[in-house]
This record gives sequence, C-alpha cells and structure tokens, in this order.
Amino acid sequence: MDYTWPLQISQTYALRSIYQDAQSATVEAHGRVDAPGDCAALLGRIRALKSLGQSLEDDYADIL
Repeated sequence: MDYTWPLQISQTYALRSIYQDAQSATVEAHGRVDAPGDCAALLGRIRALKSLGQSLEDDYADIL
C-alpha cells in the first residue's frame, strides 16, 4: 500500500494546527500592543503567519 497520500494529509493537518496556534498567539499579541517595540514584534508575527498560511494553501492544493 502506498502511504504517500495519507502521510501528506497528516502533515497538512499538523501544519494547520501550527497555523491555528500561531493565529491565536497573534490575535492575543495584538491586544497587548502598547509600545513601539510591541508593534515590531507583532509585525514579525503577522509575517510569519502569512508565510505559514501560504504553506498551508500550497499543501491543500497539493493534496486536493
């Protein structure tokens, strides 16, 4: 039996979980922004979230 596709599905679900955790952390961080340094940190989180989101979209496209 070829386990390639089930493995891809499993990895995509794992990435989705990481994305959701990062998304929640970003939303929480947004609520604590009250200094210029906080803004820079939030921007870094948003950029990372964007990258994770793109990776997730690519994974979805590959498995569908």
